[in-house]
This record gives sequence, structure tokens and C-alpha cells, in this order.
Amino acid sequence: MNQRTGLLAIGWVLWLASGLAGPAGAAEDGGTRSVFAEGAGNRALALGGAFVAVADDASSPLWNPAGLGWVPRREFQASRTSLYGLGFTEEYASLALPSWRLGGAAIIFRHFGVDGIEGRDDRNVITDSDLSDSQTVVTLSYGRSVAPGWSLGGSLKWRRQSLAGASAG
Repeated sequence: MNQRTGLLAIGWVLWLASGLAGPAGAAEDGGTRSVFAEGAGNRALALGGAFVAVADDASSPLWNPAGLGWVPRREFQASRTSLYGLGFTEEYASLALPSWRLGGAAIIFRHFGVDGIEGRDDRNVITDSDLSDSQTVVTLSYGRSVAPGWSLGGSLKWRRQSLAGASAG
């Protein structure tokens, strides 16, 4: 088989495989899912849902607070993202403080904001073109290893949302 024949065969296989793929579908949450539904932390996001089982760094309270019982040393994580220049920003900071006797504690700050939202009245006429929305969550967590391979933990969260000047917590 020469190189050209091999490339044609690969092309046909890819074309056939693309025809077998199902149609893309939208999320079924109707836009009600929180922007904080996904976790944070580079390692955790790279592992996806698998991080729940091995949560052992400063981002563990977002995935599995019991993982604070396995954090080996003090750790600080922070990130800031400006998504695609569209006015979306996300900030994340986490500090984990483990103690071999008392277990581990952590505090996490997350903030998501968007600006440039249009306000409209009941006749769909634009009333304002620069409204903003922001959501903030502060989480306090504790976790402790209770036996080899077993750990318990929990979190308390304070959440605040502000949209177009109205806010609630």
C-alpha cells in the first residue's frame, strides 16, 4: 500500500465515523445550572470527575471535603480567567492548612462576573446596555483522616449574587 492509498483509506474511515456521530444537543438545565457547578484547580479540572476519589490538594473541598484529611502540606492555589474577551471573568483562590493531629481546614473564594448585559422592558425595548451580574461563593471546609483509607469532611458555604443592582445572599 503506498502513501496516497493509505491517506485515502484514513480519510474514508474518518468520513464514515463522522456520519455515525449523533447530533449535538444543548444542556437540559434550561440555564439554571450554577456557574460554580464545575470545580476548580488545575489538577482537578484535568482529571475531571475522577478527582473526587483522589482529592488531596487545596481544591479538594470543591470536589470532596474529606480529602482535606490527606493534604500533606500547606497549599495555596489561585487563578484568574477572562473568558474570550466577552466580559466574563472568573477568580478562584484556595488556602489549605493541614494538621496531622487536627485534620485539615481550607477557605476558598470564587467569583464569577459578566458585564455588558442588555436590560429590556416588557415591550422588548432596550432600557440599559451595560448591566452586570456577579456571583461570589466563600467556602469553609474541614476534613480529617479517621482510618487508613477513610476520611470525613464537610463544608459551609456563603453565596451572594448581584444582578443589575439587586442582590441576595
